Amino acid sequence: MGFTVLLAGALLLTFPLYWMIMNSFQGYAQVIKLPPNLFPREPTLGNWERLFDVGGARWLLNSVIVSSGGLVLGVLGATTAGYAFAKKRFPGRDALFSVYLATMAMPGAVTVIPLFIEMRDLGLINTHLGMFIIHASWPFGAFFARQYLKTIPDELLEAARIDGAGELRTFMSIVLPLARPLVGALSILAFIGTWNNYLWQLLMASDDSMFTVLVGASSRGSGRVVSDLGLTMAAATLAFIPMLLIFLRFQGHFVKGVTTGALNQ
Repeated sequence: MGFTVLLAGALLLTFPLYWMIMNSFQGYAQVIKLPPNLFPREPTLGNWERLFDVGGARWLLNSVIVSSGGLVLGVLGATTAGYAFAKKRFPGRDALFSVYLATMAMPGAVTVIPLFIEMRDLGLINTHLGMFIIHASWPFGAFFARQYLKTIPDELLEAARIDGAGELRTFMSIVLPLARPLVGALSILAFIGTWNNYLWQLLMASDDSMFTVLVGASSRGSGRVVSDLGLTMAAATLAFIPMLLIFLRFQGHFVKGVTTGALNQ
């Protein structure tokens, strides 16, 4: 009975993905047909051909560049901040950490205009850097990293300092190798968070050549009268594949990182 319920739940949750992928290989008439087809009746690659004709390959490249940059900056900022809050002692540490976490309660829409003005003044509009640099400050990532890094024994770090290792050497050679599950979990969260940040990508991209998959799909797949559902489904599938690959690559580290951080109080 339990297995049947779990199987039914899994099928229910994965059905939207199946529907999206299947409709990416159907023409418009088949996509909007009622009752809908559960299997493609007349499979076609037309949606995919049109997707790449209007710039799908460029959009995918932009998405990968932006998300990879967000991953690197996000993980680097989160691990260094988490290490400082977990293992370093300095005046006002706890108060600063509380203020840092309090920013998580601020709606993202509140910071959009100030950040946009800042990017404009820095000349980063319509650039890859402007699309992902905001992810360098990641309060949740710093909190997550702090909880995990608190599990590393202080004696181990002290032994490294006695042996003559500086702060950078200690962090790179001792802390990061022990925090691989943490880095894996943060990598998944940072990549997916940057990849799905549609509003910021839309604001930063002022021409077609800088569109990401999400922005390009919304600009080409939607119209005032008729939406190109087939093209939209193909673009959504294209956007889904890299996230699936990233999760499959780091899922072991993700589970271990989440459970270790959750158990540490």
